[in-house]
Amino acid sequence: MEKYKKLIMNSVVFAIGNLGSKIISVVMVPLYTYFLTTNEYGQVDLVTTAISLLLPLVSLAIGQAVIRFAVSRSENDDRKEIFTNAIVIALVASLVIILLYPLLKYFHFFDGILIYFSLLLIFQLFGDILSQFTRGIGKVKEFAFNGILTTFVVAGLNLYFLIYLHLGIDGYLLSMIIAAIVSDIYLFMVIKGFSYFSFRSLNKDLLKLMLSYSIPLIPNSIMWWLINGSTRYFILLFAGASANGLFAVANKIPSVLSIATTIFFQAWQLSAFEEHESKDKGIFYTKVFKHYYIILFLFSSVLLIINKHLVTYTVSSDFKDSWKLVPFLLLAAIYKSFSSYLGTTYTASMETKGVFTTTIYGAIISVIANIVLIPLFGVYGAGIGTFLAFFFTWLLRLKDTKRLVGIQINYKELFVLNGIFIIQTVTMHYLDGIVLIAVEVACFVLMVFYLRNTIISFIRLVLRKG
Repeated sequence: MEKYKKLIMNSVVFAIGNLGSKIISVVMVPLYTYFLTTNEYGQVDLVTTAISLLLPLVSLAIGQAVIRFAVSRSENDDRKEIFTNAIVIALVASLVIILLYPLLKYFHFFDGILIYFSLLLIFQLFGDILSQFTRGIGKVKEFAFNGILTTFVVAGLNLYFLIYLHLGIDGYLLSMIIAAIVSDIYLFMVIKGFSYFSFRSLNKDLLKLMLSYSIPLIPNSIMWWLINGSTRYFILLFAGASANGLFAVANKIPSVLSIATTIFFQAWQLSAFEEHESKDKGIFYTKVFKHYYIILFLFSSVLLIINKHLVTYTVSSDFKDSWKLVPFLLLAAIYKSFSSYLGTTYTASMETKGVFTTTIYGAIISVIANIVLIPLFGVYGAGIGTFLAFFFTWLLRLKDTKRLVGIQINYKELFVLNGIFIIQTVTMHYLDGIVLIAVEVACFVLMVFYLRNTIISFIRLVLRKG
């Protein structure tokens, strides 16, 4: 039972850290939109997007290897080698960025803000390694606090730079750079970085092993972006800008689910690595996944109850039909979460090539589905295509997961939950007002009743002491 309690407690810690930073970020949005022009805000978005895509590439995704190897190798000397190897990669990557700077400037890449982009990329490069190492050696609370600390620094500096100094986009990007530096210093102090870093600890054989683990993960992050991002371009091509607007608004509700699953995934990744060598890992994967999909479907059922009314009363009439898209995108978010859950079997088993190949197939399905379905069904075809991409990615990973860890799936239970979800979706199209709410709530109650035994056992586990 201890490993289940640890997973729950880690999830709570990560939730506090993530939600705190998310709330602060949301509160600050009006300030950013007031003091930054639409063009400046767009540039900031491009910078953050470019960094998120380039970070795995320039770092060779070494941060992912850091957490995996740090968890499995608890000896201090081993962790010295892991940390030193990763920092050396970061130093080389930083040198490459510096050497490329004149060339990028010549071609007007991020013209006027290239220096900010380069510095932010370098400091976030080190930050990724430090944060993953912090998590890998078990300093979960410190890792979570770092998220809140970074957000507070960004918010505080932006209040000063934007309101008092009127620095505009320069102030915003400068605040992000300083926050990244503060984060790096904090994490380095927390892990006592000097005790782990030494050029004498550089281990070329281990470095090759770490890179053979991390490099196959580089395309994976890009493929996930292609599945999500390319859909918008297909909508623009086949259905127009207004349809893309509907899709963007409809995505807001499923994004709530995605935030929650991202938080859980941080905790689950640690547990999957720690329990990989245990004899009962198949039982562990099975039980956790069962509770995971139950929580996701219950949460999604609640979102469906409020979906139509929330959209109707909170968005303008131009976006009123976006509620029709939400169920498809919710189901897509559920199966994306399932895919991410099963993806840990590859990383825990050191078979990271499987992550890439399954994601490639998902991306191909996404492209084909969008080309076929959007011309036929408009923006709703995009919702269906997104769901199909993640659903088939999950199926492919499920096959490998059964081989790697022996997970067991209750297909009957999943079928029933999907069925109730579909009933809620269909109901929204034919009913309205209090009658709709009554039927939707009845579906939720039916779902709870069907899952009552599992829900009760989960509550007992959470409340159990020791």
